[in-house]
Amino acid sequence: MEPQASAGERFGGMAALEELVGALTRPRLYAVDPHTLLEVPAPPSLAALLPEHFAFLVADVVPGDQALAITCYDQACRAGLAQVLLRFEGAERPTLFTIADVVEETGVLAFIFSDDPDALEPDGAVDLMLDEGGTASVTITPGGKIVEVYGSLPGVLDEGDPALIGASLAALVHPDDLGEALVAFAGVLHDHRMARRLRARLATSAGEGAGEGAGERAGQWRWIDCTLFAGRRDEAGEVLVSCSLTDVDADVHAREALAESEDRFRMLAESIPLGVFGADGAGRVHYANRTFREITGLDNVGEWFDLAHPDDRDAVTDAIEEFERSGGLLDVEVRIRPPGCFEYRTVHVLARAVRAEDGSQSGVVGSMEDISDRKAMQVRLAHDASHDPLTGLTNRAQLVADLEVRLASSFSGRDPLAVLFIDLDGFKRVNDSLGHTAGDQLLTTLADRLETQARTGDLVSRFGGDEFVVVAEQTGGPDGALGMAHRMLHALSAPAEIAGTQMRPRASIGVALAFDAEATPETLLRDADAAMYEAKSRGPNGVWLADAAVRSRADRRFGLEGAIADALAADRYRFDYQPIVDLSTGRYIGAEGLLRWDDEVFGSTSPNEIIPLAEETGLIHQLTDWSVSRAGRDLRTLMGQAGLDRNFPLGINLSCAQLSSPSFVQRYLAAIDAVGIETSDLVVEVTETELVEDGSVAEQSLLALADAGIQVAVDDFGAGYSSFDYLTRMPVTYLKIDRRLTRALPTNARARRVLGALVTMCLDMGVAIVAEGIETEAERDAYLEIGINAGQGFLFSRAITVERLVEDLRAEAGAGFTAG
Repeated sequence: MEPQASAGERFGGMAALEELVGALTRPRLYAVDPHTLLEVPAPPSLAALLPEHFAFLVADVVPGDQALAITCYDQACRAGLAQVLLRFEGAERPTLFTIADVVEETGVLAFIFSDDPDALEPDGAVDLMLDEGGTASVTITPGGKIVEVYGSLPGVLDEGDPALIGASLAALVHPDDLGEALVAFAGVLHDHRMARRLRARLATSAGEGAGEGAGERAGQWRWIDCTLFAGRRDEAGEVLVSCSLTDVDADVHAREALAESEDRFRMLAESIPLGVFGADGAGRVHYANRTFREITGLDNVGEWFDLAHPDDRDAVTDAIEEFERSGGLLDVEVRIRPPGCFEYRTVHVLARAVRAEDGSQSGVVGSMEDISDRKAMQVRLAHDASHDPLTGLTNRAQLVADLEVRLASSFSGRDPLAVLFIDLDGFKRVNDSLGHTAGDQLLTTLADRLETQARTGDLVSRFGGDEFVVVAEQTGGPDGALGMAHRMLHALSAPAEIAGTQMRPRASIGVALAFDAEATPETLLRDADAAMYEAKSRGPNGVWLADAAVRSRADRRFGLEGAIADALAADRYRFDYQPIVDLSTGRYIGAEGLLRWDDEVFGSTSPNEIIPLAEETGLIHQLTDWSVSRAGRDLRTLMGQAGLDRNFPLGINLSCAQLSSPSFVQRYLAAIDAVGIETSDLVVEVTETELVEDGSVAEQSLLALADAGIQVAVDDFGAGYSSFDYLTRMPVTYLKIDRRLTRALPTNARARRVLGALVTMCLDMGVAIVAEGIETEAERDAYLEIGINAGQGFLFSRAITVERLVEDLRAEAGAGFTAG
């Protein structure tokens, strides 16, 4: 059994022993193996300190002191040092007997004898042993009978109890411990040189009949440490056995409670999904639960730090050193790679110091948690917070933050940073006609194209909806930035198959440059956005560079956003009408209504400004209702004031956004009914560039309007790509030839042949043709020559007010024009 340390401060080892020996008179040494208590050769360190040898036998000690010698040994095992005065047979004076526990340094117990009984260290050691109250010794015959009792064990043995003399010590031993006790006793009798140690339970009552009564008092036992040693011989020559007894019941129960607590702790530690460990004062891990071993992948968990990522080791070492200095809390994250793993895992280590009674650090307890999944989740959350979930591009918030950093670190007046603001043309039509899934597919396709065109270091972001932003450095100034925008526009415009439909995406790009250090993300994005709207106003697939004029128009547009709603509510809009004429006679046969608004602040405003803003602000459907109502009232004015008694259709321009509303047809027809005109009195004009996809809501709206008797005109025919396909699907009443073809007609024979073929085809289909943009007699004559008899343009009249149109119609009547 290993010697046990006491709860108090132990003897100081070789250094303290050397100091003690220096104070003794004629010290002699007897070196003893701590396990067998047999004499062994003195190690060099003790032989140099105590060269004189003493041949020691307990039997040489007077009988009354033999038990004290054994008790001294028990005390030394607990406290590290014990001393007592022993009387040897034939000696005139007592000898100072010292036992020093220097096993850890020398491997032996040092039994030291001195002729100086006044040099007791520490003071009172003899009294401490004799008056301990939990120590006794007995002398036993080979037959197990008690012949002498020294000291007392409260409730077990008392030297003043005469009933103990002659009683059997074995009768006091718990039945479960008796076998081990008898083996130890027999061993001492067999080999007089070797002591025997055991721990057994003794009954708390002694005397005659103790053995019989023990069973009745089950549980009334005390744990006793026993040391058996062959002592002197009795008068008959038989060897008597000395037995030193120490009450350790409280210590045993405390240890049992501690063990039970530790068992509960281990059960808890093994059941929780958290690595738990304990370490000694030197930091060596002596306990680790199953989770700790699973996290590290090690059975020998003391080597776990070897798994740490090389880049983390210095930081972890510094944290541990600070923890050891301050004694606070160790809180550190470290990446480790368990054996057999290809990737590092991140673990979070928390540890606190365990303090001894004197405040010194006696150990460490802590936990290790695998937070790899949590860290990965944090990375994903951080990515999601800064990226668009659909396209994976940087989102608007991260764009602004990144742009601010770039402006602060890389401003160059000669090679300014560029911001490209990209908006898709007609994207809402894709959503309305093919569905939002198709719209998402188109967005991801175009996002991939932008990333492919971007250079290393460029930032591509989804700003929101169908808007993208590219931030580029070192573009080479305006020309380089515009060239980059055109390359991106070319890539975006390549044909794409979306939801089984082949389409050619279109976009508008505005470019803004950070020419001075005062540029901010907000001003750059605002200017690029304004330039994008400028490009969009000039037609699809355009690029524009922000300048002072663009900023001025952007300011105007911003002001118009709020003003158009007020103007609509106050009925301050009007239609000006450009007449459609019979090319051969000049007679008015209809008119196209063009939206107008004159404001004291913003001046004259065209549909190109009003319609996009109405779409963005959600006013487009109210504007549609107003348009039908206003055209109907104007038509009634013409019929009443101009004496108009023939069909005179008025055209109203509609956008795809208006046609795509599910409630459009119902609202449109209700407005016609409310104003009191016929459905055939109005013509819905849709530009070719606004042509709708097959099967879309907008197409269904046009079909429903045609079924209700409303005429449909395709405006700007010849400016787009889908014209002829549109004619095969839709009930078109009029084709209005784009003014660019009108310009080419007088001098371009091929244009005349194409238009001539178109006339023949339209006659077969029952579709009328109207020429737009006629400004010269040559253009009018060319149209008449190929068989087109209706047109409009400045040659005949600009857009005029309804009052002026009344006057013109009256003048026609006075000039002799007749209906038909």
